[in-house]
Amino acid sequence: MNFKKQLIAAFAAVSLVAGLATAGEADKPTQAQQNATANVQSGVQDKVQSIAKEKRDTLIQEAVDALAKTAQALAALDKNGTETALKLLAEATGKLEIVVAAHPDLAVAPVAVEIEAYDVYADLPSIFEARRVATHYLVDGRIQSARETIEPLRSEMIVRVTGIPLATYPEAIKAVVPLIKDGKVEEAKAALQTALSTLVVEETVIPLPILRAQLLIEQAAELAESKRSKDEQEQLQVFVSAAIYQLALAEALGYGDPATYLVFAAEIAKVTDMLNDRKAHKGAFDKLQSDMKDFGTTHTSTAKPAK
Repeated sequence: MNFKKQLIAAFAAVSLVAGLATAGEADKPTQAQQNATANVQSGVQDKVQSIAKEKRDTLIQEAVDALAKTAQALAALDKNGTETALKLLAEATGKLEIVVAAHPDLAVAPVAVEIEAYDVYADLPSIFEARRVATHYLVDGRIQSARETIEPLRSEMIVRVTGIPLATYPEAIKAVVPLIKDGKVEEAKAALQTALSTLVVEETVIPLPILRAQLLIEQAAELAESKRSKDEQEQLQVFVSAAIYQLALAEALGYGDPATYLVFAAEIAKVTDMLNDRKAHKGAFDKLQSDMKDFGTTHTSTAKPAK
């Protein structure tokens, strides 16, 4: 079987959504594929740090200070420190006015960034077995058992950005002041707590197997740019097959549109068929890299209380 057919067979063999059974060699990565994947792990960490820095650079210090002063005001009211609370709320309002003036078109002022990462150390058969067990639990109505079975099946980086909604938060803070002045401390505390509960949390989930596949394809693309020795050709094949396995993991874990994985398989087969001659092929992976960009990444926005 030539390399093109091996790739199609390997990719299709792990395509549960396509209705094809897992089988044989595609179930587990080879040692060479494991080594190639391990070598791009530093690139994964670099990507995490890059995203974290990019998000932290968007933080607005005045908004951060305003949020902190709001929380301090609530704490002061718990101790009957009404004058201190009024002072803190005045400072918070001033900070927010600066933010609004400096960023008139901004809807949410970022105040905090968190990065969380989860990974699953399991092969494809183990993942499919967990899915089978979870499905069985659901059919039996054992929802919590299904949840516990599925919960570990995640391999992702979560970027969580908390922000102040500028359309409502400043006015909510201002509305607390007359309550305090009228001696309605409990109502003021409840209003502050409500304001702190309206913070907007935007989450971006980036599947790690897809990110690893992208990095592996990047390395394959570099090799494809020039004529290759026999050893380099073999290394190219390892990069591509390791990327395929990572995409198979991503599909098994439910990241992204299932139909797209077969599109990737076709694109990879087309490229590898072209590269069999070991000649230089600049831009051979351009379309695949473009299609993979941001694939599987999801964005959500919800209102959550401040911690």
